Amino acid sequence: MNGAFASLSSEQLRRAVAIKEKIEALEKELNAILEGAATGSSVTARRRPVRFGAKPLPEAAESLTASAPQLPVVRRKRRMISAEGRRRIIEAQRRRWAAWRAARKAEQKAQQK
Repeated sequence: MNGAFASLSSEQLRRAVAIKEKIEALEKELNAILEGAATGSSVTARRRPVRFGAKPLPEAAESLTASAPQLPVVRRKRRMISAEGRRRIIEAQRRRWAAWRAARKAEQKAQQK
């Protein structure tokens, strides 16, 4: 990979660094979102933040990344479901499973005859 950077022009190297900076900023934003979501419940609190493997840039490009602008972190409010909505979802799922079991039982009876 370093050999590929050696053959790039200075403009191409600047574009590569700009793309790398955008990726790093997006990774930070994604980690902040995931860490914010992880504090919301005990189940998700055990998750580790997502880390993407990044290949190092050559020394010339590393000096350009030091002045990368920091993007503000935007956090969304988590949506909650009411107890009634949760109850309706559970009942609907039970009906679907009951219908599936009945269809399976009818299918087995048909195969036995």
